[in-house]
Amino acid sequence: MKLYKIHLVLGLVWLLIGMTLGQIMGESGDHGQLPTHAHIMLVGGVLSLAWGLLYRVLDLPARLIAGVQTLAHHLGSVCMVVALYMLFGGIGEPASVSVFIGLGGVGVMLSTLLILLLVILAKD
Repeated sequence: MKLYKIHLVLGLVWLLIGMTLGQIMGESGDHGQLPTHAHIMLVGGVLSLAWGLLYRVLDLPARLIAGVQTLAHHLGSVCMVVALYMLFGGIGEPASVSVFIGLGGVGVMLSTLLILLLVILAKD
């Protein structure tokens, strides 16, 4: 599967997960996971779709850097979202969980830096 399609498929999966969490919060009346929901929708869903569109529209090559960018984004997103869910669900020690939120954030930031580099290097 091409990288643009990986981002698009996973982005849509992230959106479905975020919508499911939103439905659960709405039905239960407990909105304690709102920060987690927002990160799932924006970092997992919207950014993944944006990356997929950039790969497709700019025809970014599938170099090693592109593979690292894809892995960094999705692994960072999973790490961040799971840790946020634990934090706002009262699972685990906040100090320990916060480390994983930070690691996930660094992964997503690295992914953004790498796609910036790919866009700059793209042929006009």
